[in-house]
Amino acid sequence: MTTIAFTCSWCKMQTGSAPGYCCVTDNNTRTYVAVSCAACAMPSILSFQRRNWNTRDDPADTAYWIARFTQPRSYPGVVLTPPVDEHFPPLIEGAPDGIEDEKLTQRWLQAEAAIANPAVGAENAAAAYRRVLERAVRLRDSSPDSKEMLGKRIVRLVSEGKLDKDLADLLHAGKLIPNEGAHTDDELDEDDVQTARDLVQALLIQLFTVPHLAQLARDRMAARDKP
Repeated sequence: MTTIAFTCSWCKMQTGSAPGYCCVTDNNTRTYVAVSCAACAMPSILSFQRRNWNTRDDPADTAYWIARFTQPRSYPGVVLTPPVDEHFPPLIEGAPDGIEDEKLTQRWLQAEAAIANPAVGAENAAAAYRRVLERAVRLRDSSPDSKEMLGKRIVRLVSEGKLDKDLADLLHAGKLIPNEGAHTDDELDEDDVQTARDLVQALLIQLFTVPHLAQLARDRMAARDKP
């Protein structure tokens, strides 16, 4: 069976899948393939540049592989692994709206790249999201230059009404905030990393996206009310 080797953005598994649909567009320069993950069965759309559609070094193989792949039959043992230019849903999701700090955006993208690559490992991926959390909290902290630990900064954000207490409690429970009074060697797994990602994304939305959208609404209403 002809298969596409790719990383599923739903379950993050490196997998292969028989294509459900293939077409060549843009003057035969770009190929779009709809596939379903062999592990979780969720659909994805992959996009490839035609010049990369080969399994050997010679770009002249491109047309040959496209012809074999698009014919209505299967070929035993053929696994295509061209570089993916675009992937929907994206493997790496952009930072939430409202973030203007370049370093925070970069940390988020690094964390997204880490969780998308199983070889990075759960501990390293979780650490990447923790770095996002630390930067985000410092940016919204009324005392950003203090030497206080992350947990105390989050408590202050709650007391100042910038962060919901329930979310702060979940950040503690989700192993994102180190317990300063305990020493634990608990290992993190993939569920822990996904939880960390969800909680950090929720924090970014609350600290940056919600104020950003509220300001946009205020600006539109103010412009509307002008005589």
